[in-house]
Amino acid sequence: MKISLLAVLLAAMTCIVSAQLENSKREALNALREGKIAMLVLEKATFEEALNQVQQEWSKQHPNWPFPVGTTDYNPPDVMRHEQPPLVSFKVKDVSFITALRYLGDATKRRLSASPGLLRMEEVAWIEEDYYTKSYPMSEKLLKTLGLSSTSTQAEIEETYKPYGVHLGDWMRLRIVDGSIEILGYDREHQQIAGINVLLDNGFKIIKEPNKPEMATPRKPSD
Repeated sequence: MKISLLAVLLAAMTCIVSAQLENSKREALNALREGKIAMLVLEKATFEEALNQVQQEWSKQHPNWPFPVGTTDYNPPDVMRHEQPPLVSFKVKDVSFITALRYLGDATKRRLSASPGLLRMEEVAWIEEDYYTKSYPMSEKLLKTLGLSSTSTQAEIEETYKPYGVHLGDWMRLRIVDGSIEILGYDREHQQIAGINVLLDNGFKIIKEPNKPEMATPRKPSD
């Protein structure tokens, strides 16, 4: 009876955490549409610099929410454009976050694409893929639980998540910067790592089921 009750409580808590996460995602996307930037001035900024400026404004207004925007980039066939990316210059005031992102997308040949809980800025190219980069906040408690820090290497971070069933392709990237984990991977890796972090941060223990087969190795972007 005690075991059954514990299982029910665990399932209920997992559902609650999942529901809270989904609500937070919806609220963050609504804030992208409704929140305003009083002034945004860009002078010969790269795409990354411009997006970082928008993200800084977001962090000021919503310090408890991750920036719900991911980026998808490709190595363009035009080497010149790769080595000398377009620079962005414009000045706008009293615009929504999503309007500012549209301006930035138009100036850097990126399109906005929505996915559950996330707005993607996808580079327009001859290839389409479903991998992207996004950062997720990590509390000091979570970093301590995982045994990670801002100085942890890519290999150390990968090894930390392997026991939880996360297996990355050679091209995927993980790094910890400014109290967040930055992930370059498919939606599956994003969901896995973000889900693991939520559970661990809320005090759950994650144990692999006995005799459960390992997950398939992720395919490469070129496959």
